[in-house]
Amino acid sequence: MPTVGTISLIANHNDTVSYKFSAKTGQFAVFSEIYYNKGWKAFVDGVRPDYLRVDYLLRGMSVPAGIIRSSPLEPIPMLSGITITVITSLFVAGC
Repeated sequence: MPTVGTISLIANHNDTVSYKFSAKTGQFAVFSEIYYNKGWKAFVDGVRPDYLRVDYLLRGMSVPAGIIRSSPLEPIPMLSGITITVITSLFVAGC
């Protein structure tokens, strides 16, 4: 018997994507987002689950039963790049 569940996009900001998931049992979700293994972090109700590459391009992860309020993604390399750019800009402006 197939299990029915829903997943909905709640918010899509530059550095955070949030979903709401509801099902009676755990499921495997495939997101139409590019898989990137360096620096991206997903959180499900505050817990950091593993995510996998699906079909060579997309991101997928197992999600538990219940409701998942948000799944922010934090690109650490991008944050490092922004920090370096700001510091360099301040140094150049000071010269």
